[in-house]
Amino acid sequence: AELTDKQREQLATLTRQHDAVRQEWRHHYEGKLVWEANSRLDAMAHFFEECAQDPKLCARVYLPEVLRRTTVAEILPALEALTTDITDIKRKAQRTDARLRRVIQPATFVWSSALQPAYPQADFWWMYARPPQA
Repeated sequence: AELTDKQREQLATLTRQHDAVRQEWRHHYEGKLVWEANSRLDAMAHFFEECAQDPKLCARVYLPEVLRRTTVAEILPALEALTTDITDIKRKAQRTDARLRRVIQPATFVWSSALQPAYPQADFWWMYARPPQA
């Protein structure tokens, strides 16, 4: 849906305010993003343990993992924009993705179809997959 002129103006104002706060609190903002990315990737380890122990459970508890991985995918460009060294986080994401690919198979988009245009399959492949029902 298209934004009205008033909505575009409001969005521009909010974006400027957000950028100003982010710049003022850059160190804290960056630290929080790094912590969140690492925390979410670390939390996925429990999911992989569940998948190994109970494949049926793995399929039932997949959606929170989609949210975790998607959040990390959104955090990485924000950190890059801050010129943060994200080498370690990218490596951790790659290791997590390798494990994730072993427990999922292609499926339809897992969230509401209204959100699908915002998440292209090439970049958000885990949103177009699920663990088998076993």
